Amino acid sequence: MGETDDSQDSLRVNFVRAQRELQAINNSEHASSSEEYQKQARRLVERLRVCNTQVQHLSLFSSNETPEDYSTNELKLILVNAYLGEALQKLHAPDNRVSVLEEAQEQYRLFLGNCFTLGTFKPLSEAERRLLARHAEGVVQSTPSAPSANAISPASAGKGRNDKIARYKQMRAMQQEIAELETKLSLGDSAKNDNDEDMDEVEREHAVKLIDLKIHQ
Repeated sequence: MGETDDSQDSLRVNFVRAQRELQAINNSEHASSSEEYQKQARRLVERLRVCNTQVQHLSLFSSNETPEDYSTNELKLILVNAYLGEALQKLHAPDNRVSVLEEAQEQYRLFLGNCFTLGTFKPLSEAERRLLARHAEGVVQSTPSAPSANAISPASAGKGRNDKIARYKQMRAMQQEIAELETKLSLGDSAKNDNDEDMDEVEREHAVKLIDLKIHQ
């Protein structure tokens, strides 16, 4: 795609297209190993690479700034690395699967690093803050070492199950909130009402919640 007209499109246009393509793939009825699915995944990866290059050229995210210093459209661009990591994981690449997954992990690390640099968008627990900081420093590996099965007590196993259930409920709630905001944005666009300020607030909240969701995933 680097040689196509897409590379000359504005970053915002490319990013919006990438969001739509990612949503289409996530809702696709094609098997992930099918040629059509893989064609879409490759195109998405190429588009997000273009977005990533454009973001880097702008040197957009700085430790001297906070989320409030960025417009909503700029703030959304912090998701480029997370989306690229997700898109890379969709590629069927048996010959170089490890390198593809390593690149995906690096993209997630860059995303978390930018989030840590700017400050988180929703209060996190102290443990989550430490984990985010470690990700930002590249300390966390793709598969953390786990204690042996014999070292895991029934109480610890029970707590782990409860944590997973709580995490699942949290993710579902966040996804529901995002869906409701998207409905409001859709209705606002179709109605073309004059209350632009309210819609700007909704769009800002939507962007922040998308970032929060990716941080917690």
